[in-house]
Amino acid sequence: MAIANGEIAWQPNQTLQQFEKDLELLPYLFAKDNDILIVDEIPSKKFINKLKTIKDCSPEFIRKSEIRNNFNLQNLSLQPWGWSPAAHHFLKPLKSKTSEKFRKSLNYQWDKQHKEIVSRQFSTKILNTIISKNPSFQYLPIDRQPLKCSSIIEVEMLSQKWGKIVLKAPWSSSGRGVQMLRQADLNASNRQWISSIIKQQGYIMVEPLLEKQEDFSLQFHISPKGIQFLGVGKFNTNSNGQYIDNLLNPSTQFIKNIIPIEDLVSHVSLALESLNTKSLYEGFAGVDLMTIKDENESLIHPCVEVNWRYNMGLVALQLQKLIHPEAKGKFSVFFNPKKRFREYADEAIKKYPIQQKNGKLIHGFVPLSDPDKSVSGAYILLD
Repeated sequence: MAIANGEIAWQPNQTLQQFEKDLELLPYLFAKDNDILIVDEIPSKKFINKLKTIKDCSPEFIRKSEIRNNFNLQNLSLQPWGWSPAAHHFLKPLKSKTSEKFRKSLNYQWDKQHKEIVSRQFSTKILNTIISKNPSFQYLPIDRQPLKCSSIIEVEMLSQKWGKIVLKAPWSSSGRGVQMLRQADLNASNRQWISSIIKQQGYIMVEPLLEKQEDFSLQFHISPKGIQFLGVGKFNTNSNGQYIDNLLNPSTQFIKNIIPIEDLVSHVSLALESLNTKSLYEGFAGVDLMTIKDENESLIHPCVEVNWRYNMGLVALQLQKLIHPEAKGKFSVFFNPKKRFREYADEAIKKYPIQQKNGKLIHGFVPLSDPDKSVSGAYILLD
C-alpha cells in the first residue's frame, strides 16, 4: 500500500503501525557488529541477551526520532525492509551521509519504474515468461494465468468463465488486497471493492481459484552483478491466502516429485534476467510459488507473486543458518486481538524450554519480539 499510495508521508493504520513496531527487530538476524538498526524503541539488554541465544551480535540501535541528530554517521548503505516513496522520504536525512557506492546504486532514489516492477502485473510477466519458454514442464496451463481487468464487466466475464476466481489489487502482498470469490455471481460488496481498487490503482488482477496443495518460495538477491539464488522456503497460509508461518529445514520432496529443483530455479532465474530486472531493481526478491492439482495432475504455479524486499521466507532461511541443522520447527508471527504476545510467550517458554546442541539451538521457543513491549510478536518454535 505504501507504493500504491505513492505519497511520501503515507502512514499505515494504527494496527499495522503497531504490527511493524512489534516486528522491528527482525533485521537483527541479518545484522553485523558494525551495523546500525533504526527502531521505534531501543530494546532492553535483557531481551537482546535472549536474541543472542540465536545470534551473538552487537549492532548499534538508534531511535527513528533521533536519526536527524546523529551527526557522526557517515559512509552508510541504507537497507530498509522494503523501498517505497515513504521509505525514501523517511531516510532522506541520512542520504547525505551515504557512501559513493550507495549513491550510484538503483536504491539511492525512487523511480517510477520501481512501482511497475513491484506490481502483480510484473509478476504475471515473469509467470508468462517461465511458462512460454518451458512448455515441456509441468507448469500452470496458459489458460489459467492471471489477467488484467479495467472494469467490472471484464471481471464478470472471467467469473462466468472460471466460476471461482481470485481478485488481487495490483500493489499488495502477503495476502492483503486479495479477495477469493467462490461463487460466479458478484454481490454488492464485491462490486464495491472491485470499483474501489480500479479507481485507486487503475486496474485489478483476476485469476482462477486453483486447487492448491503446497506453498513455497524461491529466494534471490538481484543486483547489476547478477541474480543469486539463496534457497527454498516452505510456508503456510490460511484459506484467504494470508501468511501463517514458515517451516524451518523443511523437506522439498513435494517439489522434486514434479520437477528437479535445479531446473525450476534456472527457469525462474532466466525469466528474471530476460525481463532486465538486474538493471531495474537491487535487493532481495522472494518468488512465491505453489503446487496445484489440475484435472488430477500435479503442477507447479511458478510465480504467484514476488516480494521485492526482505520477507518472511528470507527470515526463515537466515534462521536456518543460525539454528542446528537437525532442528525442525517453524518461524511464525503471533497475532490475536484478544490476547497479548506476553501471555502467549509465557506459556510457550514453559512448555518448550530451550535446548542447544554444539552451541546451536535445536529445541525450544524463542521470541523474536520483546514480549514486555509487543502486542503481537514473531517467534521460532523448534519441536
